[in-house]
Amino acid sequence: MAEPNVAEKVRKVVTETLVSEFELEPEKIVPAARLREDLGLDSLDGVDLIVALEKSLNVRIPENDARQMRTVGDIHAFIDKAVAAGSVEGAAAPNAP
Repeated sequence: MAEPNVAEKVRKVVTETLVSEFELEPEKIVPAARLREDLGLDSLDGVDLIVALEKSLNVRIPENDARQMRTVGDIHAFIDKAVAAGSVEGAAAPNAP
């Protein structure tokens, strides 16, 4: 499992992006929330979310993996795996100067 600060950063980035760019209510952004059905994201919105995550977390999310992300929890799980594999830059100390 990802370090708590990384998991929290993922939650923060996902929430901030969905709230600011897609004007969603923060309380709707829970792990079980389905990106399309519950949050109303279309495929272009999904691409925007992936790009925001890649920039904020210094991680590359391959297209095939991105297409399989159906829920907020799926995003968290992918990032957790990336952190465990050491493919997230600054995983031990995100936002470190």
